[in-house]
Amino acid sequence: MKTTTIDLFEHWELIPNEVREILERYNEDEQPNDYETIRRLQKELNAIGYNFNYGLDAEPFGLHKMKFCK
Repeated sequence: MKTTTIDLFEHWELIPNEVREILERYNEDEQPNDYETIRRLQKELNAIGYNFNYGLDAEPFGLHKMKFCK
């Protein structure tokens, strides 16, 4: 059975406060438009259980909660 993952970037109202605070800090301090910045953002979100993808333009997309196997 295939599950559909919601891109939280497209549903801001569903983003938990902890994630939102990190994203807002990056939006205020610097635009995540280079690989170094986008990797720092990704590392910080990974630490709290969230991940996203990004393209060659370093534009993030597909924000989602990571699933862990037991």
